[in-house]
Amino acid sequence: MIRRTQIHWLTPIFIIAILLSSTACNVLNPPEPTVTPSKTPIPTSTATPTNTLTITPSPTATFTPTPTFTPTPLSAEDIVAKNYLGSQILSSVEVEIVRLLIADKQILLGGHPQVMDDRIEPQGFSDQIFNNLPIVGEIILRVSNEGDQIYTLFPSELTIQIADDQIRMEDFILAEAYISKSANPFNPDIMPGTTIYLGYWFGVEGVDVPDITEISIALEAPLERLEDGSYFGTGRYYYFQIDLSEYMFEPMTDEIKQELY
Repeated sequence: MIRRTQIHWLTPIFIIAILLSSTACNVLNPPEPTVTPSKTPIPTSTATPTNTLTITPSPTATFTPTPTFTPTPLSAEDIVAKNYLGSQILSSVEVEIVRLLIADKQILLGGHPQVMDDRIEPQGFSDQIFNNLPIVGEIILRVSNEGDQIYTLFPSELTIQIADDQIRMEDFILAEAYISKSANPFNPDIMPGTTIYLGYWFGVEGVDVPDITEISIALEAPLERLEDGSYFGTGRYYYFQIDLSEYMFEPMTDEIKQELY
């Protein structure tokens, strides 16, 4: 009986001891806490800096104008030119010298701006008649028929005297040293009420431009054309004396250019 009582009494104590031991173990070795994962925010994307194209302006180019070449003006040593030098009327036909130019041939062939309006054509001086003539001239005539008959003029008979040199225009006309393109340069007919322009180049021998102070020009009066085809002339002459003692250069006028060319 005593043994059974002792077992019965120890049992509760044993159970309590086990419980205390278990509790002590829990205190000394507490269970690891359960970690509940939290939502980690997605990192905000930081924008990559944009490659901004930086344009550095180039230095502005400084325009340097090309110097303009200004040719030396022609002098009395090189040329003399005058417009509208006088007119005369014979047999109802008026002849006016509207331009006279005397110049060094090489100056003209050089294409100087002052003589561009005279339309110098180098081939015009290529004929052998100009070979030994360093000085050349230009004469332009305006011929107007104020009558009621047909007249014929003969520029081939025109004679120019410069110093001791007497120049026959016929020689230069035959060498085609004429400027007129619309009228017959040899013996043009002038109809009643009409006007024509005639231009010619010629050469001068044995004198320099500054030494030419006077020029004499003679041209036979036009002949009247009769109904039977024959001519009637008076035997008279246009005669001009041109004073070149004072140097002057006048460019060709627009009127002359328009009518001659």
